[in-house]
Amino acid sequence: MKRQLILGLILLVLVAAAFAAYFLVDRYVANKEQKAAEKAAELQIASFNSSAVTKLDLHTPELDYTVELTDAGDWAVTNEELNINSYYITALLTQGCDLTADKDLGIVGETEMESYGLTDPISITYYTDSGSVKIYVGNSSPTNEYFYMMKEGSDHVYLVDADVAGYLYVTKGQLRYRYVMEDTSAEITQVSLKHGDAFVYDLTLTDGEWEMTEPFDLPLTINYANLTSLFVDIQHLEADDFGEPEEEINRENAYTFRFTLESGEVTTLIFEEYDPLTVSMVKCLREETGDILIFESSYITFLQSKAEDLLLESLCEPAIEDVKELTFQYEGSYNDKTVSIDDTFAWNADEGTYSRNGKAFSSEEAIAAFQRFFLNATIICYDEIDLSQKLPAEEPALTLRYDCTDGSTRELTLYRKSATTYLACVDGEFVYALVRQRELSGDDMILEAYDALLDVLNSET
Repeated sequence: MKRQLILGLILLVLVAAAFAAYFLVDRYVANKEQKAAEKAAELQIASFNSSAVTKLDLHTPELDYTVELTDAGDWAVTNEELNINSYYITALLTQGCDLTADKDLGIVGETEMESYGLTDPISITYYTDSGSVKIYVGNSSPTNEYFYMMKEGSDHVYLVDADVAGYLYVTKGQLRYRYVMEDTSAEITQVSLKHGDAFVYDLTLTDGEWEMTEPFDLPLTINYANLTSLFVDIQHLEADDFGEPEEEINRENAYTFRFTLESGEVTTLIFEEYDPLTVSMVKCLREETGDILIFESSYITFLQSKAEDLLLESLCEPAIEDVKELTFQYEGSYNDKTVSIDDTFAWNADEGTYSRNGKAFSSEEAIAAFQRFFLNATIICYDEIDLSQKLPAEEPALTLRYDCTDGSTRELTLYRKSATTYLACVDGEFVYALVRQRELSGDDMILEAYDALLDVLNSET
């Protein structure tokens, strides 16, 4: 009995000790958390609901701006005409709404205040319905890891991480809208590029179709994939910086890039001539506003394009379903033999009827061989366009005439210029395009596909 009593007393002491230890640890943790919270509160520079901000006052030694939220939900500068960068205003709200310092340097002397850039610092005042919050941004630290900052109502100087405070270091360049095209949903109806006084290209949207009018107005098909890529470049074109309004640009041999929107709004950008291999930043004048823009050369590679980049290389490319008859004529040499071809193919894919010179063929192998031949006929490509070329007076070496289901006719004719080159006409118009022999007799080209088709047809007779 006595032993049981002793064991009970020991157990009671242990339980009491455990509870005491628990409460001591809990109190220690609570005290530690409280001190951490107090320290965090001491380092808190700003705390507010960013979505509740309706106005900002921005001050730098060079400028003072008031930015207000309009009834339409847009940010606008009210005391100066400035096309504002709303993305940057969002960054000011996001970075400023919950701003905590890394270190409190306490109260410093006048010498330190001057070296920290806090005698006439950048200031941002955020206004909400419940009041305002004002913060001050000084210079960056010697290591560029931090910025020196202060807050209204305190004499203390704080160190704030540069990744955060860098957004709060307001400049006019950051405030200005940097994208050249403001309404990216607007339709572009004209685009042109000149290098010096010479057109590189000039394209216009007419009745829903794009046409090139400079440097040549020819019946060649626009490369819509490359044109769309150009439009994407325009929509994403962003200035890296801004020059001073009174700055001049060197217009000698400059690039002039112009585009027009459906509304009639015209944007003209005049870029100084540059070497893309050695120059990283290029100065530009936006002619309509007089603004000087500075672009990274990697953003304006479209200035180095050619007219041919916006044209399909294939000269005449109708779809097989839009054609009912193809006439193929060729006079020349192929595989060390002289050939003379004058064939007419007719077909109706819906009815499954195919013929060559009036003789029907219907096997799957023959139809597949014909389709390969047709494809190779429509992918004859030019090597270059040279406006100095002259059309030979002799008869054409190759003719491809497509009678279409809508009653129209397309035609490609090639005139021999030399033993290995031809000059092209499309739909009866000379297009100054140079075509090389490999486009006809190279691997898997039209003459080989024609021979393969004949082999299949002859094997079935």
